[in-house]
Amino acid sequence: MTDEMRNLLRETFEYSMANVHTSFPGVVVAYDAKTRRATIQPSLRRKLPSGLYVDFPQLPDVPVVFPSTKNCVIIFPLEKDDEVEVRICERSLDKWRDSGGAGIEDSDPRRFNLMDCYAYPGLQAVDFCEAPEDGLSIIYKDFKTNVVDDKAVLEFKEIKVETDGKDVKSSWKKHDMTGDVNIKGEVKIEGNTEITGGSFLMKGQVSPTTGPLCAIPNCLFTGAPHTGDRAVNT
Repeated sequence: MTDEMRNLLRETFEYSMANVHTSFPGVVVAYDAKTRRATIQPSLRRKLPSGLYVDFPQLPDVPVVFPSTKNCVIIFPLEKDDEVEVRICERSLDKWRDSGGAGIEDSDPRRFNLMDCYAYPGLQAVDFCEAPEDGLSIIYKDFKTNVVDDKAVLEFKEIKVETDGKDVKSSWKKHDMTGDVNIKGEVKIEGNTEITGGSFLMKGQVSPTTGPLCAIPNCLFTGAPHTGDRAVNT
């Protein structure tokens, strides 16, 4: 084989490979949480034979992958300028986008095309969310949880628990929480409840019992009036 033929084959191969895409980092331009579709700008620029670098075109309507099935999902907000990994499918995704499922017949001959891609959030070069080095961490703005072995630490400003009438039970021996806790529904506590500092606010009708929230106008022992719905420093 002559040198000219080798050069021709090499150039032909390199030209063909220039249009074969597998995966690369990208940046979110826009994201629709309802459809889980994003517009992605590839991070790496393409080098032309002349030596100049140009941007790849923005990729529209890119499916974003979160761990999920039809009945469950782990999902988080995706914002402009977040970094993602873009993966290229070996076949056209046009018909799959419309229906999903199996048995899809698509006669489009394109292979490893930029338009047939999906994105995985989390491929980051240097701009990481600060987290503890040990254990499992889940962090979203002011909410932070870190689990190391059998110990869990939670930090939050406010937490709400809402149920559909069913019981919420916990087998934890001890809860250490910092922040506001808002629970809607009936709460039954067996054992002692200690409140240090601050105040205990009861809204709604109070059933007769003993203590400052006993629904009796005056204390039976001192005659002092019971007013308000707050017990302070109990």
